[in-house]
Amino acid sequence: MILPAIMTQTKLQPRIGHPVLMEAESLYLMSYMPSLAPAIGAMTRDLYGVDYADRDQIEHISQNGRLGLSFPCWREAWKNRKRHEWQALGRKYGFRLALAPSEAPLDLPVVLPGPFWSLYEIPEN
Repeated sequence: MILPAIMTQTKLQPRIGHPVLMEAESLYLMSYMPSLAPAIGAMTRDLYGVDYADRDQIEHISQNGRLGLSFPCWREAWKNRKRHEWQALGRKYGFRLALAPSEAPLDLPVVLPGPFWSLYEIPEN
């Protein structure tokens, strides 16, 4: 399974033919199915560093009450995450690949570099 950065293009799974753990469209499910909000909120906190239950954090990182997918908070969480943290998240959620913007390198081995996006592997140990 692959974890993409939150601001990747939508409908990634059918484009690459690979299971995707979460993408931007996953966030919108909370408004359509409120029963999913606790699970999606926990995943957003763990995977992207944004805790929707933390009002102070949301007020701090949002602009005019909106938290856009291109805001730097999403990218910063990934850039600052250490390899052992990636490994723990990979075990918890069952993914072994991460897709990130090339200008925000991760503390992981690069599997496939690209001019705009790079694919990283989460090592077993």
